[in-house]
Amino acid sequence: MEVRGWLLVSVCASIFLAVAGDSRNHAKVEVTVYFETLCPDSKMFFRSQLLPTYTDLKDILDVNFVPFGKALARPRLREGRVSFEFQCQHGQRECQGNRVMSCAQSVLSKEDQMRLFSCMMAKRDPAAAGRECTQALDMEWDPIERCAGRKLGAVLLYMNGRKTAVLRPKLNFVPTVTINGEYTRDNLQNRLESLKEAVCEAYTGDHPKCVNFV
Repeated sequence: MEVRGWLLVSVCASIFLAVAGDSRNHAKVEVTVYFETLCPDSKMFFRSQLLPTYTDLKDILDVNFVPFGKALARPRLREGRVSFEFQCQHGQRECQGNRVMSCAQSVLSKEDQMRLFSCMMAKRDPAAAGRECTQALDMEWDPIERCAGRKLGAVLLYMNGRKTAVLRPKLNFVPTVTINGEYTRDNLQNRLESLKEAVCEAYTGDHPKCVNFV
């Protein structure tokens, strides 16, 4: 019985190490989400696709966020000082939400960004939900709030605007999702409806949560 037990443990350990080793030896899939905080389609994507996919596949995912969407950014030079004016598709509350998230990116790890943004995007007004969500997730709200209320917040939001501006093909739908830096208008719809499948297809290794897509 002791020998059989030892063999069983050895087999299980070998399987675990093989799976873990496979994940380490293959590049993670880079997913970048270009979105807007008050966009209904962005909210639905977070809830129905991004969060479930991340929950199952976070060990093979590298997720990046670009909160800007179809907003317009206008830098202004007045008396030697640069300022920024933003116009967002869903109004100034959306601009504020995008700005808060841009600030959060500067102080949070990618994993914590996922947790916080998923919480905020589940709320009616993401911009107003920052304090509530950070408290619920045991994160610090004050550094994010200070950033959002200062010029730094505008600069960080403007930088996300530049990332959006250089996207090719140009962004014409929100959200837009790139995988390993690429997307086409033909494959975007599939990613919005079945992100997990798209990630599994892009991953060069094996993953137990991807067996149905191989």
